[in-house]
Amino acid sequence: MQLPGYSAKKINAYHSIGGPDLAKKAAEEVLGVPIDKVVVLNYDAFQDIVNMVGGVDLYVPKNMKYTDRAAKLYIDFKKGRQHMDGYQAMCFARFRHSDDDFHRMERQRDLMLAIKDGVMRNPGLIAPLSNKAVELLGGGLEGEEMIALADFAKGLPADNIKMSNLPTLPGRGSNLNLDIDKLDQTLRENFLVEDPMAGNKVTSR
Repeated sequence: MQLPGYSAKKINAYHSIGGPDLAKKAAEEVLGVPIDKVVVLNYDAFQDIVNMVGGVDLYVPKNMKYTDRAAKLYIDFKKGRQHMDGYQAMCFARFRHSDDDFHRMERQRDLMLAIKDGVMRNPGLIAPLSNKAVELLGGGLEGEEMIALADFAKGLPADNIKMSNLPTLPGRGSNLNLDIDKLDQTLRENFLVEDPMAGNKVTSR
C-alpha cells in the first residue's frame, strides 16, 4: 500500500520508518477502520511472563530447527508435547523458517491459550503479570486495562478466542496482495464494521 509522500511499502516497512504512529496510519488506510490501540511487543517481557507462570505446555506440530544469530533465535524442537520456558516459548512463537505467517499465527494462538491457563492456575499473579504485560505491549495498554482483560478472560472459552487473517491474493515472491473484494466480508465477520444485514451500514473505505 502507499501513503501520500511515500513509495508503496508493506505496513511493517512504514513501522521501520516512522514507528507505531506511521504503521497505524498505514493500517487505517488499508482497512478503512480507525485503530484505537497500537502495541509493540517486548520479547524480554514476554519471556518474563511465561517464566512467571511456571512455563507453558505446548504441542509442537513438527520438528523445528532454525538459527538466527542476529535475532538471537536458536530453535531445535522435536515434534510432540513439550514444557517450555520463556525463551523456548518465544522461539516457538517466532519460528517461520519452513512455513508461513498463517501457521505461525496458529502457534501463537496456542501459546496465548497456554499462558491464559497458567494465569488461571495462579490467580494471585494477575496483578504483577498485568504490570509486566504493560511492558510487554510497549505501553499500548494501561495496567488497569490489563487487569480488566485478565478478569474478562477468566470465563472465556477457548473456542471464543478468534484470530483471523486479511484476505490475500498472490503477489511477487513471498509478498501477498490484499484481496479488496473480500475485505469488507472479513471485517464484518470480525465485528470491525457494522453488518448491513442487521439494518446498519458498512463503513466505507
